[in-house]
Amino acid sequence: MQTPVGVSTVNTAPPVPPAPPQAAPEEEITDREKQIVLWLSNFNHLLNHFQNQMMPIMYVEFAREFGMGPLGFTALTIGRSVFNNWVQLGWGFVTPFVQRFQLLGITSLICGLGTFCTGLAFNFWSLLGIRCIASAGSSAMHPVGT
Repeated sequence: MQTPVGVSTVNTAPPVPPAPPQAAPEEEITDREKQIVLWLSNFNHLLNHFQNQMMPIMYVEFAREFGMGPLGFTALTIGRSVFNNWVQLGWGFVTPFVQRFQLLGITSLICGLGTFCTGLAFNFWSLLGIRCIASAGSSAMHPVGT
């Protein structure tokens, strides 16, 4: 059979890309592992609330140390709380893109580091900044997982 005049016999279609490799099947998470993660998360949440509720008792000592009056004490409490709420909103927006267990782990470390560093504060502004860092870590508990 002859090719009609003006029709090319060369294949001009673009090459088909190779199919992506198939992902390995994920291991099934057992019920026991789920229970362990739930208990760890709940205990973490308990410690989070404990340190947040105990810190105002320490503020009295910080007030003596840094010469803070009622206005400084109030500014510290309100500043940390407002920062906590805004960062909590941010964690809520991040959860669709980052796995929750990773966020809880990272934010728990941030909270622990901020709480630990509270003892290193040397004036009102450093105390406020450090407590805001701890609040950034503690604020992920509700929108992320527990």
